[in-house]
Amino acid sequence: MRIFMLITCLLGLVPLGVPRAFADQAPGQVSAELRYFGTCDGSAVVQIGEHVLLTANDEDNILRSYHLLGGKPLGQFDISLLAGVDSNEEIDIEGVARQGDLLWWIGSHGLGKKGIEGDDKPARRNIFATNIPGPGLENLKLVEKHTNLTDALRNSEDLKEILTPEVWNLAPKKGGLNIEGVVFAPNGDLLVGLRSPLFAKKGKKGRALIVHLRKAGDGWSVVDVSRLKLDDRGIRDIHTVDGGYLMIAGEVHSGGKSALYFWNGTDKPELRSVDGIQNLNPEAVIQFDGHQIIFSDDGTRDRKPDFFEAEQECGEFYDPEQSHPLVYFRAVVVNP
Repeated sequence: MRIFMLITCLLGLVPLGVPRAFADQAPGQVSAELRYFGTCDGSAVVQIGEHVLLTANDEDNILRSYHLLGGKPLGQFDISLLAGVDSNEEIDIEGVARQGDLLWWIGSHGLGKKGIEGDDKPARRNIFATNIPGPGLENLKLVEKHTNLTDALRNSEDLKEILTPEVWNLAPKKGGLNIEGVVFAPNGDLLVGLRSPLFAKKGKKGRALIVHLRKAGDGWSVVDVSRLKLDDRGIRDIHTVDGGYLMIAGEVHSGGKSALYFWNGTDKPELRSVDGIQNLNPEAVIQFDGHQIIFSDDGTRDRKPDFFEAEQECGEFYDPEQSHPLVYFRAVVVNP
């Protein structure tokens, strides 16, 4: 198995089948590590075919499709024009949610690293829907456009004690607004998970927040807010499964320990034991054939070009015009 996966990763080939990557192991154990070439970050991932994934990242505005088990992109599509931004403006897509035949993509809605002073990022305040394209993405198109969720969040009485004027002016990793998880509830509400702020201590500690939104004309309105105990972690992704949701939770700032939770939508989230994700920076999760696949943001992951050269971060090798064999993000298959 390891030799097969190594050859696949080195050559960027598409695996022909899936069974061995999903081999039975002890619950919570990793059975395979997968590699997806062309970008360093799997920020948002959704399944669009039996063995086809569609991904977005926060390094560019390019959507890429892959075979479930990785390899080179099957297709790619720059969505800048669809989203109404210049290609050099970063949408910072952090989440995707499927609603029937639509895929809803959401930007982080956050500021830049320095905060409001000269670091406003309007392109990040984006939420829009596309169709579900074929594997090559040639037929991808815009279906519905909502500029942002800012007004809905600002006007919510439930959020005023959390999204204070101070928080609105903070960079995401300092406790400012940062949307990373998004999913549709069975009743049609859009559930938006915040990585930041948390509900206490200037947004860096406390309970994680899931904002429930409902369409209101051309926009959205907040109808509820869930506050979840995730050991001072925020939401990094939410994925629908039978009986509830899988959630990746991580620190407001970079680093720290991430965790996988199951939430039934009402009660206290249940921590899922996962052995083998310590070397990941988990950003997204899906479920396939009863197994979880957890995707990593590898932008700051060190890669060594060859024996004689020093290690560099994956992001330093990235070029949207030219592929590099060290530019890839990883995922692991976890047994239930």
